Amino acid sequence: MVPDFPVDPAQLKEGQFGEWANESLAMAEADSYPGFAIDAAQSPEYQAIAESDCRMRIMYGGARLAALITQIFGADEEMFLI
Repeated sequence: MVPDFPVDPAQLKEGQFGEWANESLAMAEADSYPGFAIDAAQSPEYQAIAESDCRMRIMYGGARLAALITQIFGADEEMFLI
């Protein structure tokens, strides 16, 4: 998934939780809401766009979580060895 949905480190906005939520809302308003209809089957195009957006948000969420964990616990490599 990483090659298809790269994370731009400059866009991590570490600790800016409101910005993260605003990004998701803006993406949903631009991509998902216009193509959605209650009680209607969603088109393959809609599903593809929604899936792509979800995967992008997952990648950024993971990168932001990793940055937060590193900030809290440090970047000691031994911590990651089990």
